[in-house]
Amino acid sequence: MAVFAEQTTFTKNKCIIKFPISLIFSSFIYLFYYFSAVFVSEITKKHIRTSAADLKLIDDNIILFSTHKNAVFGLNEMLEVREANIILSEGRPYCVIMEAGEFTEFTAEAKTASASEEHTKNRIALALIKKNLATKIIVDLYLKLQKPVGKTKSFTTRKEGLNWLKKMRDAYYNDL
Repeated sequence: MAVFAEQTTFTKNKCIIKFPISLIFSSFIYLFYYFSAVFVSEITKKHIRTSAADLKLIDDNIILFSTHKNAVFGLNEMLEVREANIILSEGRPYCVIMEAGEFTEFTAEAKTASASEEHTKNRIALALIKKNLATKIIVDLYLKLQKPVGKTKSFTTRKEGLNWLKKMRDAYYNDL
């Protein structure tokens, strides 16, 4: 049974319709998340395509973050990714496995934002996949210089990263 403190009344053709404030507010929040997926260009239940990346829910609370080829990530692109993670995880704590596409570039601002506490809020763990020597060097430098908040580890294969994330996720939810 829900209790509402106030009601908003709309009149149309002399008919009074009352809506609980909380219903209006929750509808607004839903529409905000649906339409504001910041600059998200395509949304499905388990997949979001942004201007620079594809994000897919590949397991319970595990999101695959794949950058587009030649993508340049600035602060706006990192905010798109953050918003997409929240949408895909439905606001619950989640894990991310990240695979960078060829010639992906992250600005200094994007690197700082991605390592911040605000960006990692609700993120249980991050697995970074090092596909080749170039990404290995970039990932290793990122981990040493940016020192991301939260559990972050690099792997040479998606399978290794996914196995580690499943352990991190299960440990997190078992501790609740």
